[in-house]
Amino acid sequence: MTIEKLNSDFDAILKEIINPFFKGLKFRKKGQNYARISNDITQTFTVQKNLLTTSFDKLYFAFSFGFFNIDIYNIGRDKEMIIDFPTTDDCFIQNPLGLYSHKRDHWYELSSRIDTRNVALNVKTDLESYLKPLFNTYKSLDELIHFTEVYDRNKLFTSPYEYIAFLMLTNRREKGELLIKDYYKKAIALKGPVKTNEFPYRQAELTNVSDSAKLYLDNIMRLANHFKVSLEKNT
Repeated sequence: MTIEKLNSDFDAILKEIINPFFKGLKFRKKGQNYARISNDITQTFTVQKNLLTTSFDKLYFAFSFGFFNIDIYNIGRDKEMIIDFPTTDDCFIQNPLGLYSHKRDHWYELSSRIDTRNVALNVKTDLESYLKPLFNTYKSLDELIHFTEVYDRNKLFTSPYEYIAFLMLTNRREKGELLIKDYYKKAIALKGPVKTNEFPYRQAELTNVSDSAKLYLDNIMRLANHFKVSLEKNT
């Protein structure tokens, strides 16, 4: 299958399946990103495309979705931004749709060995059966509380800083304070690089261990100050 045919089939799935699906749900579109404001959050969706040119040309694409809130974004990342069209990369919660539709990270394949009509049907089924219920169920920060309790929060949130902001902004201050104090203790005791199984850190790479540890501590202290959490008994 030629590269031109692969791209043509991919564009057809976008045009005939994906774009109409999101248009029907009143999502805005920018490139291969989609976004819809819902109460105090924005729901997002992204199509990621990967073309492999080998002896057998193949095109793979995958879906990811997320939930965005400007206050969580600014507090978690220490910024003051106005974002008109957030993408999934901006979200405090973001996940591959495949984790729900296929129980793993899933890539759709376009190639000469697979019927493109079947791929299109699978895409439509996954959007209708998995993504649509998620977006119809979780339409606000308060509703996302249940989402984070049902699924592993360590695999949902972009960073611990945004998780703390989420707790505080959904009136779970006691839990948020305990988390800040716990992270502060760990940051103070940190003698090596930041190593944790929690959260996929998305901060820029740092040049040495001390810089990494200092940034972690600075961020926890910044959040404590922002939410007026006393750390005196933790020193």
